[in-house]
Amino acid sequence: MTIYESLLFSHNWNNKLECNIFTTVRLHQPKKHFAGAKKTVYLKKQLHSNIVIIEVVTLTLAKIKPWIKMMDVGYEKAEEFDTIIKTMYKNKNINWDTQLLDVSICHVIERIKTQ
Repeated sequence: MTIYESLLFSHNWNNKLECNIFTTVRLHQPKKHFAGAKKTVYLKKQLHSNIVIIEVVTLTLAKIKPWIKMMDVGYEKAEEFDTIIKTMYKNKNINWDTQLLDVSICHVIERIKTQ
């Protein structure tokens, strides 16, 4: 079995991890988040799936389109996404006016069944 770098999720927002294509938004790390990168997804520390990133767009929080924010978390207001992201990274002392984020589009290449 091929070992991929881990992609950790503490919550399955919008039940997106059950879709074949989903988004994830992370702090900008071009060496980790790039088209072609293969990852093993863990949900709450449980093996979930293997994915490949098919595209990454790098933006500030303010530049992410509202519809992307709403789709990513399944909420009706884009502002709720902003609150979630800021909460996720609350201990990082981030300037949200300048911090770059990677919006990755992920494709599931294998579902992993766990007992």
